[in-house]
Formats: sequence, structure tokens, C-alpha cells
Amino acid sequence: MKEVKRNIDFEKINQSKEKNIDLVMNKIKSYPTRKKGLLNLKYYFGVLAVLAIAFFTFYDLDNLGINSKYDNHSFLSIDINPSIEFLFDKEGTVVSVQYNNEDAEITSADLDYIGLHYNDAIDLFIEAAVFAGYVDVNTTDNNVVIIYSNENKELQESTQKEMQNTVQQYLEQNKIGAAVLTGQQVYDNLNDLALQYDISIGKVRMIQSIIKADPTRSITELAVLPVSELNETISDIHMKNMQQFKETRLDGSLELKARLIELNRNNLEAFHARVLDGSQPIPDYEAIRREHIDNYNSKSEEFNKKSDELINGTQNGNSSDEPQGGNSNSSNQDQGSGVDKSQKNGVFQTLSGKVQLHI
Repeated sequence: MKEVKRNIDFEKINQSKEKNIDLVMNKIKSYPTRKKGLLNLKYYFGVLAVLAIAFFTFYDLDNLGINSKYDNHSFLSIDINPSIEFLFDKEGTVVSVQYNNEDAEITSADLDYIGLHYNDAIDLFIEAAVFAGYVDVNTTDNNVVIIYSNENKELQESTQKEMQNTVQQYLEQNKIGAAVLTGQQVYDNLNDLALQYDISIGKVRMIQSIIKADPTRSITELAVLPVSELNETISDIHMKNMQQFKETRLDGSLELKARLIELNRNNLEAFHARVLDGSQPIPDYEAIRREHIDNYNSKSEEFNKKSDELINGTQNGNSSDEPQGGNSNSSNQDQGSGVDKSQKNGVFQTLSGKVQLHI
């Protein structure tokens, strides 16, 4: 990810502090003492000039808002039905994450995205949704909606396409029928707000997330703020909500995920076998994409209904029966991610082969 160039060379300024101190002192000493009764403007203007240089040389420029650590951060949201959002730095490393609904909490209960490159985080999230049954490998009713936001418009367009390609390659590699869509293609309400306030749909989604956490904020207020400032607010919200999730809902989500994986086990094993032996047909991805764009609302309602039935059926099951292969041993759980990262005893191999999925 390219770093935005600045007019001020901070490193060079910092390296020349001692030299500049001598320069300032010598300049001041070199100006003649003003004559008695005469206002020597040149003297005063000279002193003011060198003092200004000294000020910008030694003052912490972070205090002026010139150098914010969130300047080159980016925002990403992914909606399957599990809905998740990431914040990552200029290197593409995930620095914060938020689960936007119960389905996302279940899907990601035992995962730690922090420190992953965003492409690996995307793969891991989609793969977790496949294993838990949120992506139905036996139908083409699945869709993945990606919304990305960055202050740099050129970078935003190229990175958005890269992310779409990452998801598309994963689906094609594993012959999973799903449409990869953008927010512009399916979210009319966000498009309308983006047009009204002359901002990107990614920025609208960020504002939506902030207002959800703090209803006292308004889109009128937030739309005029730079993305870097929204990033900082988003980061704080992510940290707070993730801590609350770990303290109050993590255990229940881990249990539900284990049950969903067990329910989906035979189905996924049969599908994976067909992929390996070549009998699983290759989906027509372009036809699937067109169908989802034309009928997104109805398909989303149908998909959400299926997800609700899946969760309700799992919650109504016998909670005393531990599902085979489910990992409910708390001694193996890490407080930060829910699972010991050294564990590699998953029942399934990951479909993508890129990131180990703990089961």
C-alpha cells in the first residue's frame, strides 16, 4: 500500500536539530542592534523568521494534526449474513475488528484477525462462514458484499478490486456458488446518502457504524470530517465492542459455532470430496452475479430467514450434548482469540490452504 507523500520531510528536520539551533543563535547574533529612537523593522522581521523556523523544527507536529497515525488506515466491511468490519494500517495489517451481528460473533468466535494481512483475514472469515454453514455449498444463493474506504480515491478503487478478486479466487478454487458484489451494486440507501453528501459509499458505511455506536452523532456532522478522524473513532468503537463481546458473549458463541460445524460436517465433507474428484460442477459466476444484483433484496430476505432458522434450531438443541469434534475445552482457549493458536487438530483441512481454521 503506497504511503502518502508529505511536503514536510520530518526525518530530515529531526536529524538537523543541533545544526538548526546553531543557525538560529547565529542569525539572531548577526542582526545589528537597532539604533536609538529608530524602529528597525528588518531586525524584528528577521528575528520573527528564525523563531518561526525554530518553532516548526522542534514542536511536536502531531499536536498540529499534521501527522496522524490514522492517516493511512483503511476501513473494510464484508456482509455475507455474518457481517464484519476491519480497520487496517498502511501495510495492510488488520489492527481492529468488529462483529456487526450475532452471526459474525458465532462465525469468528475462535478466530483472531489482528495482525493478519487483509487478504488473509478475508479468506479466513469466508472460510469460517463456509464451515459453519452460513455459506451453503449446495446452492448459488450466497453473496459476499464488500465495501472499502480510504482517503485516497485511486487507492480505494484499486484495493476494492483486489479484494473482490481475492474473494472470487477463493470461490472459484473451491467451486462455491456465490456472487461477489460491491455496496454500490446493492445498497440503494447507502448510495443515496453518498450522493446527497457528496462522499463515498465507504465513508457512509463508516458513519453508519459510528452512529450505531453513538446515536448522538449525525451524518451531517461526520460527513465533513476527514477519513483519518473517522478511522480513529472507528478504532475506539472496535476496541470497546470487542472487549464487551469477550466478556459477555464469547462462551455462548463458541458453543453455538461448535454445534453449527457439527451439523454441517457431513454436508461439507461430501462437497469437499466432490471437489477433489472433479464431480462438483463449476458454477456460472457471471450468471450468479447478475441474478443477485437484479434480485438482491429478495435473495437477502430468503438467506436471512435460512440463517435465523439455522441459529434457532441450534439454540433449541440439547445443550448438554457436546458435539463430536467441537472444541469446548476452555483450557485450550486463549483469552484474546478464543483458541490456542498452536492448535492444529481441525477435523477439516482448510479449503484455501492459506490460513489454518481451528475447529
